Amino acid sequence: MIIRLGELRIKLTTQCAAISAYWSMIFAGATVRNEGSDIELRAQLCDALPPLPPQAPFFRDTNGILAAYDVDGGTLLHFLQGGTVFVPDGSDSINLILTENAITMGAIEDMLMVGLAPLLRRRGYFLLHAAGVCSHDQAVIFVGQSHSGKTTTALNLVLNGWELLSNDVILVREVTGKMMAYPVPDVVTFRPKTLTLLPQLPVEKIGQQFVPNIPIADNIMPASQLVTQWSAPVPIGALCFTQIGDRPKTLIKTLRRAIALSIILQESADMWDSETVIEQTDLLTQLCMSIPCYRVALGTDLADHPSHFEQLITP
Repeated sequence: MIIRLGELRIKLTTQCAAISAYWSMIFAGATVRNEGSDIELRAQLCDALPPLPPQAPFFRDTNGILAAYDVDGGTLLHFLQGGTVFVPDGSDSINLILTENAITMGAIEDMLMVGLAPLLRRRGYFLLHAAGVCSHDQAVIFVGQSHSGKTTTALNLVLNGWELLSNDVILVREVTGKMMAYPVPDVVTFRPKTLTLLPQLPVEKIGQQFVPNIPIADNIMPASQLVTQWSAPVPIGALCFTQIGDRPKTLIKTLRRAIALSIILQESADMWDSETVIEQTDLLTQLCMSIPCYRVALGTDLADHPSHFEQLITP
């Protein structure tokens, strides 16, 4: 299977029917003909992961989910959900080993994107941990920690006619002085609050068992089930830093750019990738310095959200 991310062609190779089925659902609409690739990812399923290196990891994230090890020829990434990614130095391919738990929990996409990220960065593309939608040929990007309302806000706008870029990770690249956002198909994890606030979601499709012989968590669904067409690449018009507020009305205020940068660095910079730390910091700095930034205290006025966010990107 070959998918397109930005202008790059990513070849996904596996002998495992379950992984292949999972990828087919995630990347529906993003596959292209097999005419060569820029990057290759090879994946295999195993009952248990190989032993980790004996030395301590040189990096561990604050959530304890990801650890990075220096190994011969590259970097080994270990994910608590049950997977490892080997990123060779100077290579155009990466190797992913998964357990069934990674598939059940919907963690394949996270592992795939974290592993692909350094190879994408070498080619000028950067991944943001964010949700994104577009209207009027401009993207609105929602940045925040888990449980900050990104998914609910983005899906509400999609249900009101906006186009989806991604639920959880946005591909960004500078093109002729503009910060462009590119769509990334992914899986949506639904929390009970989202289903309560958005009853028009196709709940019958959530938790469908689309992977043979492996149970899938009952609160996930490929975002491709929500959209008939992904957004085209568009310029970024606004960065919105969301937080759930106990209020009836949504409040949007301009956010100081330095504060926006500190948040987005924490959410999106892969500090384990020492080769591209400077490039990541430069890109994220330019993003926050050139795009209007807003603090969004989300209220329960979901019917008014389309007009709130349209005002940020239209004269």
